[in-house]
Amino acid sequence: MLNLSDNRSISSWGWKEFFRLLMDSEIPLEELNLSRSCIDDVGAAMLVNVLRHMFTLQSLILRGIIGITEEGLCMFADVLKPSSALRLKNLYIGSFHSLSMDDVVIYSYADALANNTSLEVLEFGLYVPKDGLERLADVLCDTSSPMATYHSNHALQEFICKRDLPPRLTSLLKANKLVTNKAELIRLKIAGFHFIDGDCSAKVFESMSVPIIPSALSWIGRDRDQYTMMHAVLQSMPWLIESATNSNA
Repeated sequence: MLNLSDNRSISSWGWKEFFRLLMDSEIPLEELNLSRSCIDDVGAAMLVNVLRHMFTLQSLILRGIIGITEEGLCMFADVLKPSSALRLKNLYIGSFHSLSMDDVVIYSYADALANNTSLEVLEFGLYVPKDGLERLADVLCDTSSPMATYHSNHALQEFICKRDLPPRLTSLLKANKLVTNKAELIRLKIAGFHFIDGDCSAKVFESMSVPIIPSALSWIGRDRDQYTMMHAVLQSMPWLIESATNSNA
């Protein structure tokens, strides 16, 4: 652990020199705290470059950074992308100034989280617009198709910002936290958003070949909550029952 928080006497030039040294260091850091420090956008860019190569870091704490702008905040979204070697579990970030996070900032983090499989806690010491929270919810459960839901973010468990979270986002975060079996979590998300009634379910099954459908029904309807859905699907697809009857005959 390295805690250099509240070092306001270190100038932006001093931080840049520190980041150069950190780049060459082989210390296996697990937690780095640079909160309430005078790091500007140039320093942020250098730090991001260092972080991309830090395999062991799990917690990055950048609360109340002095001198950073919205552009600088966006840079740290890059360390959450698969191209980065960093696999953070916790990220706490915010500006010393009362910045309101605009759509560009929150969207940059949402896009990075779309393919992230490690981050569990994300804290923004900023006011996040409502549209940004909806975008984040879509990342946790992309309902455009069952395959998109499968490839959604199932890792993020806690999101903290200066406003109340919408119910859908709260529910998805809770599911990510409580359902530790990721395969079961994915099944519940797909069942909950694509098989909510017979009509929706039938549309999903229409493109499947007949031999696959029984396995798909069994996978979705593994618990009693989905039995009604399975019955509705079968009623909406009489040709499936006829096909099974003819095969048995």
